[in-house]
Amino acid sequence: MARNTRERILEAAGELLVRAGPQASMQQIATEAGVAIGSLYNHFASKEALMRALYGQLAEQLDAAVTVTPGATAEARLIAYIDAYIGFFRADPGRAVLFELLSCLPLVTPAELRDYFRVSADHVARLIAEYGDEIGQPVAEPGQVAGFIGGALRNTLKWRRLRDDTLSATEIARLRAMCLAAIRA
Repeated sequence: MARNTRERILEAAGELLVRAGPQASMQQIATEAGVAIGSLYNHFASKEALMRALYGQLAEQLDAAVTVTPGATAEARLIAYIDAYIGFFRADPGRAVLFELLSCLPLVTPAELRDYFRVSADHVARLIAEYGDEIGQPVAEPGQVAGFIGGALRNTLKWRRLRDDTLSATEIARLRAMCLAAIRA
């Protein structure tokens, strides 16, 4: 099925922002998407509207990828989440860069950013709280721990991408172990 114009624009905008940064113009985005500038503005009234749509798209993709975490125990569900999170950013390495770029732009307040990613953030916070209860070590701030783990994983994957490295199964297991250790700390 052919992608619709809006999807092409969002994909092109994300790829261009990763390569060129937030200074990429609407004309450059239109060219990258293969659409006329007027068509771009028919879908997004401003660059701000386009950037907000990118936040929403990234949040929806992340939610779909990480909120299904099967497992019989809290630890198994948390490990499934960690693996899904790593897999999400490894499947498209530019996502980690785009996520960080969008997170650092002053366009969206911290409260709005939390709203965009509320589903996946609440999901992992629940998993962390369940894990803490399961090991008899309740976690005082599961949301804060979730942010720490997510940032650490994205940053690790981002730097690996810049070095054009891949992660071995052993390294992924080490990342999982570090995440669990951070929760226990």
